[in-house]
Amino acid sequence: SNNSSTDFFGGLLLNHAFYNSVQNFKVNPSISIYAGSQYFYQEYFSTSRLGNRKGKGNGSVTTETSEVTTVEIAEASKFKILNVALSLPLQYQYGSFIYSATPVLAIPQTSATITTSEGVLSEDLKSAFYFSVGISYWFYTQNK
Repeated sequence: SNNSSTDFFGGLLLNHAFYNSVQNFKVNPSISIYAGSQYFYQEYFSTSRLGNRKGKGNGSVTTETSEVTTVEIAEASKFKILNVALSLPLQYQYGSFIYSATPVLAIPQTSATITTSEGVLSEDLKSAFYFSVGISYWFYTQNK
């Protein structure tokens, strides 16, 4: 929208790789900390979640005026820790193949207080666990 402000973000990653004696297995525990302002979140709520919704999606044109809901995120301009993520990437190399798995625990840190014309909402944040798995093929190249 025209009232948007610029967000600022920063991140910190601490990790260390550990290898087995033949260098074919790697564990790389890490902690990531992400911080920033939350104007983006205020804009998201204003345009899609709570405010300024358009129609019901049936494709017909209406002449009704839509009611605009003003949404404000308390302290959106403050630079705060938003998320902490703990991960344990694992890699195993066998021949030209690399098998990987990465479990992650994401722990949100700053719940938003959302003020609308209908009242004040406070988010109930919960941690999330997810993981990814993959298989890669390593193409060996020769230097000429």
